[in-house]
Amino acid sequence: MYELAKATHLVAMIVWMAGMLLAPILIVEISKLEDRQAAAASIRAWYLRVFSPAMIVLWVAGIVTMTMGGWFTAPWMIAKLALVLLLSGVHGALSGQMRRLATEEGFQPWAFLMPLWGTMVTLVAIITVLAVYKP
Repeated sequence: MYELAKATHLVAMIVWMAGMLLAPILIVEISKLEDRQAAAASIRAWYLRVFSPAMIVLWVAGIVTMTMGGWFTAPWMIAKLALVLLLSGVHGALSGQMRRLATEEGFQPWAFLMPLWGTMVTLVAIITVLAVYKP
């Protein structure tokens, strides 16, 4: 059961992060289009149907894995949870950017969306190191 939970957690992480890393690029590029509403609505629907459920699966499988491993109070797990919580907040913020892109005339994406991309990559790298090495 542990191996299944761990594999589910990893697959969900890959799917979720694919959406998280693609979202800023799409928001910036779609915002440049003359007629962006349809494209933005389509991308947002995909984000909500695929990447949001992946985040939920990631959390559930992660909690199952954490419970089976007995890591609730491990310092590395607390740090990992804090970083994943931060990424979950970024997920919500990106969803809001997509909603505004699809509905607001004259929408301009945040200027820091592309630097945010690099920050997300760094956070995922740190989370991965914490999960693999369990320092």
